[in-house]
Amino acid sequence: DSLFQADENCMKTLKNLSELNEETTSIINNQSAIEAFEAGDVQLGIETLQTSAKYGTNSAALYNLGICYERGIGVEKDRTKACDYYRQASMLGHSDAFFNLTFLSNHIDTNDNDDEDQEENFSNESNLFPFSFTKL
Repeated sequence: DSLFQADENCMKTLKNLSELNEETTSIINNQSAIEAFEAGDVQLGIETLQTSAKYGTNSAALYNLGICYERGIGVEKDRTKACDYYRQASMLGHSDAFFNLTFLSNHIDTNDNDDEDQEENFSNESNLFPFSFTKL
């Protein structure tokens, strides 16, 4: 019986370590993605964000992907996907994602061409963003 208990405790510890590893890797990938965007490598930034967000536990990565899909940064502009990413991030407690989700949900049927307030000023040459990614 004590051998079984020790084995069960070992399995719980391994599971906890695995989850911690996934979370840590996700945070590192999110930071790497931001650095790639800042260096002008948008494609690498998108790929790294997608890797970071794939487990659905990193609210910052999910929020940042929402920004990319909302504004068409490195991906085709898709407000529905942006809302999906914002929804996942807001369910994890990301307040900016909740705000963006609410805003987009209320304006999802508007024409993208009429969206002057959402105009993208992204420039690879200057590395300036009219918004800021979430780092953690």
